[in-house]
Amino acid sequence: MKNRFKKLFLGLLLIAGVAGLSSCQSAEHNATIPTTECEVRIVEDAHSGKRTAVITLGIVNNTIYNVLEEQLTYTVYNDDMPVPGYIDITETVKFPIRHGAQGYISYTYELPPEAPECDYVKITKTSISKYATLFQTYAVPFVIIFVFAGIAIVFFAIDLFRGGLTKESIKERFKERIASSVTIMALLLIIFLIPLMFSSWVTTLILVGGFVGTGVVCGLLTLLRLAFNKD
Repeated sequence: MKNRFKKLFLGLLLIAGVAGLSSCQSAEHNATIPTTECEVRIVEDAHSGKRTAVITLGIVNNTIYNVLEEQLTYTVYNDDMPVPGYIDITETVKFPIRHGAQGYISYTYELPPEAPECDYVKITKTSISKYATLFQTYAVPFVIIFVFAGIAIVFFAIDLFRGGLTKESIKERFKERIASSVTIMALLLIIFLIPLMFSSWVTTLILVGGFVGTGVVCGLLTLLRLAFNKD
């Protein structure tokens, strides 16, 4: 009865995981900044005369990667005419955008004194010029799972290689290790990660991969201990 319940429980988790993986963020580098959702306003301080450009960008980063840099191409207009020397200017903007983000970001840029008089600025082209790597994007969950996996493996090895263990007790230790890992992983998936699968399924894979990797290392240690066991 208990084994049947465990199989049903893990089966439901698997179905939930597949549903999450099939409908979430893309692994492609296809984040976009639609020009129709971009705006530049020129604001002039009445007292100091300083002019500031307020740039608003609409972003759609439905990918698993953080964005590090964007390229914007713009043209400056005065009296509805392009200003010579300021037509199709391309600049790189280092504005971080989180994976799965969708909405608007806004920042300001103080115009230098030599900037021409203008009525408005139109952004004509946008592109993503630099993405973070998978490890950079998910550095925190990677580090956490490495630390916890390392601690679990060290404690298992200490318990496994102490004296007085028979082959049967060694095998029993490994079975207990696997059973506890599966239970902990299932609880974590339910409590923390199933609600997040649709927005950050890579974190789920990192967690599952960490537990699987821990099980593989513990299995190799068990085989090594059995090979040197005289009983």
